[in-house]
Amino acid sequence: MPSNTEQHDVSLPLLPHKVWLVGGLLFLVLATAFAGYRTYRNLTPLSNEFDWSRRGLSDFKSMYGYGKAFRAGENPYSPEVVESPGSIVSRAAAVFSPFIFLAYVPFTWLGPEVAGVLHFVLHFGLLGMVAWLCLRLNAIKFDWALWIWIFGFLVISRPGHISLFTGYFTIQLVLGTLVAVYFAKDRPLLAAVGFLLASGKPTYGIPLTLLLLARRDYKAVFGGLVLSAAFAIGCVGWLAWHSDLGSVIEGVRNGQEAFHADETELPINAWTRVDAVGMFAKVINWAPGDSVYLASMFVLIALPCWVLWRSPDDANARPLSNLLIALAMLVTVYHHSYDCLLVCVACCGLLLNGRKAFAALPFGVSLLAGLLLAVPLLNYLSTKSVRDKLELDPYGFTWQSITMINGVCLLAALAVVLWYCSKSRREK
Repeated sequence: MPSNTEQHDVSLPLLPHKVWLVGGLLFLVLATAFAGYRTYRNLTPLSNEFDWSRRGLSDFKSMYGYGKAFRAGENPYSPEVVESPGSIVSRAAAVFSPFIFLAYVPFTWLGPEVAGVLHFVLHFGLLGMVAWLCLRLNAIKFDWALWIWIFGFLVISRPGHISLFTGYFTIQLVLGTLVAVYFAKDRPLLAAVGFLLASGKPTYGIPLTLLLLARRDYKAVFGGLVLSAAFAIGCVGWLAWHSDLGSVIEGVRNGQEAFHADETELPINAWTRVDAVGMFAKVINWAPGDSVYLASMFVLIALPCWVLWRSPDDANARPLSNLLIALAMLVTVYHHSYDCLLVCVACCGLLLNGRKAFAALPFGVSLLAGLLLAVPLLNYLSTKSVRDKLELDPYGFTWQSITMINGVCLLAALAVVLWYCSKSRREK
């Protein structure tokens, strides 16, 4: 988005501004207290055993362990990282970029308990930054009350809450992706830094590369690939220096096999999958491999890339292409409900400032798309807690249908955007 984009006022209705401000502060405090208390009450034990009943900062515990192993020159991808003395990780690392392990090294200079608190606070701050982007990137003039309400909404949202609760690094990936997508044209160097953050997971980095190339954001992609490659090569070199390159590669392969051997990763057992292949695999009780996911992504992402390639690249078209990229990333390749934070900027823009932030969309289409995007952000039905309290059969029709709501809404939103883009082009 151009730095000189005109900012518009979005007035909060009915009540005086001070009432909205105080109410927003109370809402943010309560949302944060809920996330903090739930995390503390369910804090995961510091061992290499995984306990589903105590998942507070469970993902941070793993990332802390990977970071500590990386600092010592041990291979986080190897199953040996689980068996090493004093290990607190329950499974070898998935195929993340080694840059992610480097990013967690500073936490390892602190004890895991103190580091966990710091991680929670830092990620809470990152959500505040995302809330600011929801205003800035949707051409909405900054207003403290509105920002606080959006901030509280992100904290209480399903993907925001679960990211704080488990300590997963989703917020970093989302923030990097938003920066890469929204600033690719006007500030390619900043976008390249965002690309570096997003490249931490292949399920972000690969589709983001393809979609930005389709939109002709060559400078941002080139800069991002150079930065990502430089950090990845340096990190792999660090691990190889402590052992050898062959053992590092073998560890990655063994770690990925351990990942696929984990039955909780099967689509039929997951209640958080939102990608099209994951939903299809859930319906027929299928367990696709990496090659299937990769091949399917190239097939499914072809249409969004073609639409981006043939769409005009101007100020009016950019917000729509940003939305298309976010939806295509979520639908076409392996993703979970916590990744739906990726559509928060577009959702806020469609619902708060759709007539101006998405001027190319008719009001009805803008409202429909915004409501569809709001579902995965607010859907607390598709959670293990709800399933256990309602005593639903994990493999029954009711529960499996509930777990597909988020993915269906995202797929419908993508279809609406693709249809409108194609319709607009035919009319021109």
